[in-house]
This record gives sequence, C-alpha cells and structure tokens, in this order.
Amino acid sequence: MAHQPAAFGFFLSLLMRALFVFAVASVCLFQTAEASLPKVDKLKAAYMYNFTRFISWPADHPQPLVFCVQQPTDFVAFFHALINSKPGRDKRNDLRIIELSAAARCDLAYLPGPQIDFPALTPATLIITDAPAPPGLAAVFTFYQEHNRLRFEIDTAQSERLNLTISSELLKVAKIK
Repeated sequence: MAHQPAAFGFFLSLLMRALFVFAVASVCLFQTAEASLPKVDKLKAAYMYNFTRFISWPADHPQPLVFCVQQPTDFVAFFHALINSKPGRDKRNDLRIIELSAAARCDLAYLPGPQIDFPALTPATLIITDAPAPPGLAAVFTFYQEHNRLRFEIDTAQSERLNLTISSELLKVAKIK
C-alpha cells in the first residue's frame, strides 16, 4: 500500500509527459505551415484539440461540434491543419473550427483576450480562455503560465453545469478549480 502514491505520481508524470510530447510534436509538424503563428498559440491549439478528445457530450447534443475561436485566420488554419493531420487514425469529422465572428452557434469557444459580445456564445458554450470569461459566461478551461510552461485549469463545477463529462485522465494533469 505504501507504494501506491509513488506509482500514482509516476503514472501522472507519464500522462502529463505524453500530452506534452503530443502537443510539442504537433507544433513541430506544422512549423512551416503558419510560420507567423507564435509557438505558444500552436501549443494551445494542440492542447485544445486534445481537450475535445477527453470530453463526453450528452448523447442528444447536435453534431458536429462547433469550436469557435476568437483568433486571426492563421490560428484557424493551423487548427484545421492539426485536425486533418490525423487521417484514418484520429481524424475528427465531428469537429468544426470556425472564427467566432462568423459563428451562428458555438459548442466550444476559445477566447484568448478581451471579449466582445458575440451572439453565438451562450451559457451552454464550453469556454476556454487565457483571461477571465465574459460576464454571464464561465470558463471550463483556463490557460496559464507556470515556470515558463503552459498549464491549464479546469473548473469542474462549470463542466457539470454544462452536462459534460471530462475524462479522469485529463483531470489528473490539470489544476482543478
């Protein structure tokens, strides 16, 4: 029994490394595509793509999932390239990435900075942000820097309000709010 905490810590360390390695590998694969996009934005896109793989939506939720981003076109293009880089193995046909300003509906939204009122954002939208969420909306995922590393926090109460199930594997590597 005394070895269980050490084993858990080792497993957690391996899982975090695997997520980080995937994110870094994804960034490196697309270094030439969208070269003007900062590396941290590429890393965030890779993390967000992985977030969608560890979230279960209610069975009656409309498909495809619409992921809205409040970012320039090069970020959207990079995100598309990232998703399409997994043909046959892990391609997400049920995920659409669009710019927030063009969205009629958003199931997920990445809001990296000051928010503007967009009608596609509702209290049912899963928000991912780098800053406080806009009034009336709560972020489920929040990126932050710690020791020069990109980390994320998960608000489990907000995910429960949205009827979402987040995999324990993802919860293990996040800071829980």
